[in-house]
Amino acid sequence: MADNTDNVDNVSENIEEYLEIMERLKENGEKITTTAIASLLKISPPSVTGMLDKLAKQRYVEHEAYKEIVLTKKGEDYGKKILNSHRTWEKFLTDILRIKKNKDTIHEIACKLEHVSSPEISDALSKLTSSKISKEKDEKKEISLAGMNEGDVGKILKIVGGINFKMRLENLGVRIGKEIKVISKQPYGPITIEIEQHQIAIGREMAGKIYVEI
Repeated sequence: MADNTDNVDNVSENIEEYLEIMERLKENGEKITTTAIASLLKISPPSVTGMLDKLAKQRYVEHEAYKEIVLTKKGEDYGKKILNSHRTWEKFLTDILRIKKNKDTIHEIACKLEHVSSPEISDALSKLTSSKISKEKDEKKEISLAGMNEGDVGKILKIVGGINFKMRLENLGVRIGKEIKVISKQPYGPITIEIEQHQIAIGREMAGKIYVEI
């Protein structure tokens, strides 16, 4: 997120970046300060001060030296719009396109896309993402790990058994909410699953007590 406050061609994108950052801080209950913005954007405080003066002139913020920065209604509305666009792109990349990247990479991609999408595209994308996710939720079913096939992927919903059984699975990294993939399944032997990039062999009896949403 480079600072180009003096580059006229990039002012609009910079304004969006600043307003999004400030809206994030406000949403998290944190104070909007020059230091906080500089830290998140990884730039110097003087650069932030220069942009804040521009934002104040355009009535996006109320800003006085050594005081907390306040978003105006105009600034807050615009910040929410950009933040929502960013989150929509993140959902689209992870839930629709199924891009397997770490959170930081997804965040950086969404940062670039949020600035080049029109309100119409953002709205259409939001509807598409919500519709797709809703449809997938309706189509998902609960099944025991023993009933899954090779290549199936799902999220652990519940584990049926006593505390010792659950602790044993916990020590293996098998717990509710974790995503698993069936790597191999022998006719009468254990089922090999992958969880957090580790492969684990689970006995058939144990697998029958682990319920997964697929």
